[in-house]
Amino acid sequence: MREGAARDAARTRRRLGQVYLEQGKLDEAERSLVKCLAVAENTKDTAEAICALGSVAHRAGRLTEAAERLADAASRLADLGDRHRHADALLELTAVRLAQGLVADARQAAQRARGIAVRLGDRLLDAHGLLMLARVNLAEGAASRARDLAEEALKIFDGAGDDQGRGEALDVLHRT
Repeated sequence: MREGAARDAARTRRRLGQVYLEQGKLDEAERSLVKCLAVAENTKDTAEAICALGSVAHRAGRLTEAAERLADAASRLADLGDRHRHADALLELTAVRLAQGLVADARQAAQRARGIAVRLGDRLLDAHGLLMLARVNLAEGAASRARDLAEEALKIFDGAGDDQGRGEALDVLHRT
């Protein structure tokens, strides 16, 4: 096998798994991502595959597994210095913790993700952090604070032309 072939195979399987995930084909996504882990030769490919497997488990309703995988991925991505993906893993972990009813843990993950976004100066990532904090506030019964956060996120999504983010922010606003 040529040098780098295993790395290329791992990345291809990871990307294919992520495409399946976006299409809602969870079984196919999981198979591809597990194969990625089997051939991954570096920590970045491993961390990204674990993160994607956490997302698969979340969407499949396997919340304990999702939380474990996402926390593991977040830690690995932090160690790698990949701040964007670290924040993404924390945002997904926030959603899982909310689904588990672990609101304090959700708040901690969302605050960490938002802190990373602010330090990076990434407005769109910040909007996602704001939106997750809005959801945490809703879960805590702080509808007014949730509305403020969702409105702030909505402005950023509108400015960036992010229709999906805009829709998610409007959804939170309708629940406040």
